[in-house]
Amino acid sequence: MGYEVCKHRKGQAAVEFYSYLVFFLLVFAVAVWMYYDYTIKSTEQKQYEMVEQVAAYYAMPIDLAVRFGDGYNGNFKPVRNPLVKINSVYYRSGFVIINWSSAENPVNYYSYPLLTEDFSFNMVDPLDCINITNNNGVIVATEYGC
Repeated sequence: MGYEVCKHRKGQAAVEFYSYLVFFLLVFAVAVWMYYDYTIKSTEQKQYEMVEQVAAYYAMPIDLAVRFGDGYNGNFKPVRNPLVKINSVYYRSGFVIINWSSAENPVNYYSYPLLTEDFSFNMVDPLDCINITNNNGVIVATEYGC
């Protein structure tokens, strides 16, 4: 009789051990999944914030030309950002439109408002320098290699 009770306790201990093991592995798996999900979302948020800053940087010389008025002449050197890959930049209908890509989404667009709606320009290479002039209220951009 004593041997059967001892054998039963060993089986119960093994069952309890495996139940605790499965429970803690499940908790660990959920914690890892939550951390991974948080990391992906924070990376995407950082990318959108960077694109917003890049778009504001591309809009700045046009806004300066509008604010300074006639006779403005300035050069603009775009920024290089390792977190965001800029594919193309367009100036249309009062907005600078950034076409960018990330690992999760190959095609993304972000638009940022300009102070004027009368300016249109397509950048051939988003990393080329631009010369901005304001002649009698007409803003002209010419692209040149940096």
